[in-house]
Amino acid sequence: MPHITEVRTHHRPHLDEVVALWLLRQFGQEQFPGVDTASVTFDGNGGKLADGVTEAELLDQGILLLGIGRGTFDEHAASEAPEKQGHCCATLMARYLEVEKDPAVKRILDSVLKADAKGGKDVLHLATLVGDMWDDGCQFDKVWEFVCEILERKLRAQDNFQAAGQAWLARDGHVCEIDSSDGKKLRVAFTRSEQESGFARWKEGGNCDIAINRDPVTACVTIFARSNDRFPDLVAAVRACEASRAKESIPRWGELRYEELQGAAGRWFYPHSFKPAALFNGSTAHPDVTPTALTNEEILGCIKIALGSHLFKECDGTTCTKGRCPWYSFDLARCHKVRHP
Repeated sequence: MPHITEVRTHHRPHLDEVVALWLLRQFGQEQFPGVDTASVTFDGNGGKLADGVTEAELLDQGILLLGIGRGTFDEHAASEAPEKQGHCCATLMARYLEVEKDPAVKRILDSVLKADAKGGKDVLHLATLVGDMWDDGCQFDKVWEFVCEILERKLRAQDNFQAAGQAWLARDGHVCEIDSSDGKKLRVAFTRSEQESGFARWKEGGNCDIAINRDPVTACVTIFARSNDRFPDLVAAVRACEASRAKESIPRWGELRYEELQGAAGRWFYPHSFKPAALFNGSTAHPDVTPTALTNEEILGCIKIALGSHLFKECDGTTCTKGRCPWYSFDLARCHKVRHP
C-alpha cells in the first residue's frame, strides 16, 4: 500500500466522514501507512473524479477518499454497489478495517449510522453538534479535536464496560434459563455490581433477556428486561410477593402496576416510560430506599410465575380456581384469557 499523504473528503464533512477518519487513524495505520500524519483536504466538486482518474490511481498518489468519488468509502454510490446499502462512510471504513463487530466500536457505529442514514438526529446528538460547529464557522481542526475527544472517551468507556461485563460473570454472576409461556427459553442473569444497569446493557456478553443486579453496598436490587412484553406481570408478582413478605395486604390488581406505591410494595419503582423495561428497588440516584426482603431465588420464582410456562397445580388453563390459586392476586395477563375467554 502506498504511503498516504492526503485524506480527501467534501467540505463541512458530516459526522460519518469524521468518524471514518478517526477509525482510520485508530485502527488503519497498518493498511494505510502514513494516515496518522496525512493532511486533510476538501473537495468542492461534488465528489466527482476528474475524467480518466480512478480511485486506485489517486491511492497510488497517496490520496485516500472519504465520502466522495464513488469509491470504497463513499456510501453515496450505493445504487451502483448494492453491498453499500444501509451503510455510511464510517461503517464502510469499519467493515474494511474489520472492526465493525468489535462491541465497543459497534455501539459508536450504530449511533453514527442512525444519525446519517436514518435521519435520527436530536438537538444534542454529536452529528447535530458537528453541524452547529460548521454553521458557527469553526475550522476542521477544531471540529476534529472536539469529535476525537468524545469518541476516545466513549471507546475507553465501552472497552471498560465490556471488560466489566466479563468480570461480573466471572466474579459473582450466574445465568440460568427458564421455559417461557410462548415456548422459548429465557436467559436470566444475576449479578452483583454498583453499576445497576451495566449487565442489562451488556448484550454482547450476557445476551440475557432479564438481568437482576443486587448492589453489594446497599443490597438494593434492579431488574431489567430487553422486552416490555408481559413485564407488567413481573412487576405485579414482585410487588405482591414483597407485600406478602412484610405481612401487608397486597395492593389491588390495577395498583400493582402503578409507577409508585406505598408500603412494602412501594420499595419497587416502576417507570412506565423506561426502555428497556425496568423495576427499581433503589438506585444510584436513590440509595436510601429500603432494600427488598426478597432473595434472588424468590425473584426468580416471580419471573417463572409471570413469564414462565408452568401453571398453578390445580389450574387446567380453562377454568380459574380463584382463591385457591396463590397467584390469583397477581392478575396475570395469561389469567385474563381464562377468566374472560
